[in-house]
Amino acid sequence: MRHILFSIFMIMSSASIALGQDFIPPNAQDALTQRAEEALKTGRASAEALSVLRKDLDDLRQQMFDIVDAGSIEARVIEVQLSALGPVPDDGSVETEGLAQKRKTLAQKLKQASQPIREAQARLSQVELLIHEVDQLIREKDRNRLFQRFPSVLWPGTIVKGIGEIESYGAGAGNELTEAMGRKEFKNARLERLSLAGFLGALGLFLIFYVRSLVGRFFDKKFEGSSGALRFFWALMSSLSRLIVPLFGIVAIAGILPVLGVRASATDFAGQFVLQILFLLVFSNWLGHTLFSPFAPSRRLVRMDDEKALTGLRLCQALGFVEGIERFSETLGSVSFRSPETVSVVAA
Repeated sequence: MRHILFSIFMIMSSASIALGQDFIPPNAQDALTQRAEEALKTGRASAEALSVLRKDLDDLRQQMFDIVDAGSIEARVIEVQLSALGPVPDDGSVETEGLAQKRKTLAQKLKQASQPIREAQARLSQVELLIHEVDQLIREKDRNRLFQRFPSVLWPGTIVKGIGEIESYGAGAGNELTEAMGRKEFKNARLERLSLAGFLGALGLFLIFYVRSLVGRFFDKKFEGSSGALRFFWALMSSLSRLIVPLFGIVAIAGILPVLGVRASATDFAGQFVLQILFLLVFSNWLGHTLFSPFAPSRRLVRMDDEKALTGLRLCQALGFVEGIERFSETLGSVSFRSPETVSVVAA
């Protein structure tokens, strides 16, 4: 009896764990495996896209493993119940009707409990094979990218072709933006949309580049002039203000495109990376103030004078900006443009 209760407890525990994970419905499972097979067949997907696909396959593998694990426990519980009934009489005697019916019911339950296990095991084998093949393809693409040689940006032909393709893309994006702004729904409320978008942009920049610094310095002064537990409170407020205030600014800027109602791939692409660069600027600024604290020397984590602390902060801020531009250029070179000459020009 204790074994049965323990097995039931294990089934409930496994079910609760499975519920806590992302569940992939059967239709989505078929679509995912078909997508993986197509990616392996064509080989055109990028290493980044394959990495996302690999993660989805790994989630599916874990889901199938959980089904097999939970199902095997359920089957073992039924097997224990069947064994508790004892063997079928082989001496010619007849079982009671109730005992025979119970044995038949348990046998049917065992068959039903084993069916999902067999299906999950088959799916698990398929997914593990796909993961193995995807891993190999990712390694191959990474190796090819490592040894790929792009044309030198010092060669005049590279510059001419790269700049020409960039100009062509810019002209196409401009035409797309002009067409989007010429639609009826935009024209009907052009002045209101532009005014609100301008206000949101100005508010966002004001919060990020002015209010954030003003509020942070205010809390820094409070920190320097206090003692005891209040010092911890003001230090916490100073750190949070340098994260929360500019985040409100980023939210305001993020609202510009929805307010304008301009639906174009160029604006979506640009908006995505403007927000990414702003997030990096906010984080690098917060990190610089946390490490060097140029305006609150007593909570400075690195021992140095005020001038060097301010230099450290500026370097952190510059690194955040450079990282943002680097990500933008990498994506610009690998997504928007395809020719090696353009990639060389953008990288330079």
